[in-house]
Parts: sequence; C-alpha cells; structure tokens
Amino acid sequence: MLAQVTLGAVVGLDDALVDVQVYISNGQAGMTVVGLPDASVQESRERVRAAIRNSNLRYPGEKRITVNSQIITGIRDHNCSANLET
Repeated sequence: MLAQVTLGAVVGLDDALVDVQVYISNGQAGMTVVGLPDASVQESRERVRAAIRNSNLRYPGEKRITVNSQIITGIRDHNCSANLET
C-alpha cells in the first residue's frame, strides 16, 4: 500500500467517514477506482491525474494504480458524496 487516508463526507444532514487506500503495482498501466459505486467517485480519476501533474509530481505512467474506498461508518454506500480530489 502506498497511502491511506480517512476523509469525511456530508450526506444530507449526516456525516460519514470514508477510508481511502492507494496501491501502486506492476502491471498494465492505468487507474482503477473500486469500493464506492457513486458516479462522482468513478469520475474522479481525471481529477486525481490532473492534481498529481499540477503538483509537479511524476505520474507513475507505467504502473497500475488501484484506489480502494469504503465507508467506515453506518451510511449506505450509494449515498456517499466522497470526492477524491487532492
């Protein structure tokens, strides 16, 4: 595992904690976001890629990146508004 972070999400008037883990491994180059099924989370791939490049960091282009996100409180997965922006 490369990194792990816990973030907060607001769901209506409730809050939720979301655990996000990032893995980098050898394999076919690309990024996969697993865990939360919300469309906004799936669309975050391009925002993450842009944030890495705008931070003057090198995007690991020849590596496989897997981002795993899961809710660690009692809120149902399909209501989460987690955003993986940095």
